[in-house]
Amino acid sequence: MVTRLSLEEEFLVRVQAPQHSIARYKKPMEFKKDILIIDFEGLKEPVQIGAVLLDKETLVKKDSFSTYIFADLKDKIKVVSGISQETLKDAPAQAEVG
Repeated sequence: MVTRLSLEEEFLVRVQAPQHSIARYKKPMEFKKDILIIDFEGLKEPVQIGAVLLDKETLVKKDSFSTYIFADLKDKIKVVSGISQETLKDAPAQAEVG
């Protein structure tokens, strides 16, 4: 069984890792607007989309969204991401997600 981190957990691991840490910069980064991070999973078509909205000053999560998108995988993506046809069986169609 493959255990996957949520989009938010994966992002926080990357941001908090020393080589990616904002703390390594002498001058703190300043953002004019909140930061929206979007992540897609899929090969030819998306089968999962996730987004995390971070506060521009604290980088604390303000909101998040994640959904699977129905697709006929033919067992292609399971090896890469752990997402299977069973995972997608009740997922909305791509048109419904937007």
